Amino acid sequence: MMRMKVRLLKTAYGCDVAQADWDYAKEWIQTITFEQTIWTPRHALLRSDGAVVEYIGQDYAATELKWLENGWTEDICELCEHKIKKGDSGWTPDGRHWLCNQCYDLLCISNTPFSEVGGGDHGV
Repeated sequence: MMRMKVRLLKTAYGCDVAQADWDYAKEWIQTITFEQTIWTPRHALLRSDGAVVEYIGQDYAATELKWLENGWTEDICELCEHKIKKGDSGWTPDGRHWLCNQCYDLLCISNTPFSEVGGGDHGV
């Protein structure tokens, strides 16, 4: 297995983010318009194996999937993976893809990368 040095940045919530993910997010955020919104639960489907799947209008067999009213109970920040739950404020272009307030501030307002925490060897 080839080993590669990956530059990591530390988020406001203490998560590590690879420099490449930060760079991709900087490009991505310039292509869409975000609105600050309060997160609310959305409908979901429960599979027979216990997994919950977000309902986004797809057809489903009621004999195979169970409807869960407001069963989608959290999203995660697309960059730092911080959980965004009912009542939390965040930034979204579509109600499904989210940035937490701290990542949005870093990407869009301060334009400053996270504090660098060095790098590590990660299998590639």
